[in-house]
Amino acid sequence: MRFAGQLFDEESGLFYNRFRYYLPEAACYLSPDPLGLAGGVNPYSYVHNPTGWIDPFGLNALLPGEGGVGPYGKLPGTPGDDLTGHHMPSAEYMKKKFGISKSKSIAMQMEHKYPSNKGRHPLTRSYARRPFLHETPRETLAKDIMDARKIYKDQGLYTKEIKQGLRETIRLNKETFPDVFKKPSKCPRK
Repeated sequence: MRFAGQLFDEESGLFYNRFRYYLPEAACYLSPDPLGLAGGVNPYSYVHNPTGWIDPFGLNALLPGEGGVGPYGKLPGTPGDDLTGHHMPSAEYMKKKFGISKSKSIAMQMEHKYPSNKGRHPLTRSYARRPFLHETPRETLAKDIMDARKIYKDQGLYTKEIKQGLRETIRLNKETFPDVFKKPSKCPRK
């Protein structure tokens, strides 16, 4: 079966994607991604979901919509899109410390392959863990941002979309909950 963007090479019996050949029987490329690890964790794989999006050069590993930010209850979602909103700070932290509902808490779309615990979302420091209630709101937000950034960097996916999404997460938290994320006042010196 040929995927979008592939040309069939009759001489070799392989599919060609401009830079490398694809072997459908093995469901992989014969040579590694020319971008190295910047193309994703498996340099021999095709896109994650060829029916939902195309990657004619075989170079992108982010899912469509990944890195999008907003209140959790307003994030777009379609069953089977392998995305979920990752709350930063965690929904439980915001609920227990400030009474802010899960749907109003700020979240960024991250890969999560349901029903398994695979993808980038389960790798986060707060996934399926108790909230870090001893941390200040600014501290827990900063740690969650650094954690997500590390996950994307480790997978070679720290793109402009992800950078922008992380910045937007900070901005929206401060804008939506100014009393929660205000800088602490400094004590006057005598």
